[in-house]
Amino acid sequence: MSNSIQQLELNAANAVSTGQFNEAIEIYSRIIQLATNTFNAYDTSLVFVRRAGYCILAKRYEESLADSEIAIGLDSNNILAYSQKAALLHLNKVNEAKAVIQFAKELPGKRWNLHTIR
Repeated sequence: MSNSIQQLELNAANAVSTGQFNEAIEIYSRIIQLATNTFNAYDTSLVFVRRAGYCILAKRYEESLADSEIAIGLDSNNILAYSQKAALLHLNKVNEAKAVIQFAKELPGKRWNLHTIR
């Protein structure tokens, strides 16, 4: 791995440590540009998984899912990519469930008070 990529990874870690998740995503976008010409498929897949993780922290879930799918496409044995994708899909279902609950709370008659919908 080149020194410039290592420095970029360090910069991304520093950005995350200060809550600058979007900055970390931008840094990893630069790393991906460098990695596609330098890294093998496995290592490039890991770079996409890392950016996907930063996208989750930034609540950029669709981008995270896309990166997870790219990572799987690059290395179909990358368990981290599958784990990331599964977590995102689960999160999506949770959000759908919350939307249904919110809709139920807005129904006339306040029948939802009879149940433990929160």
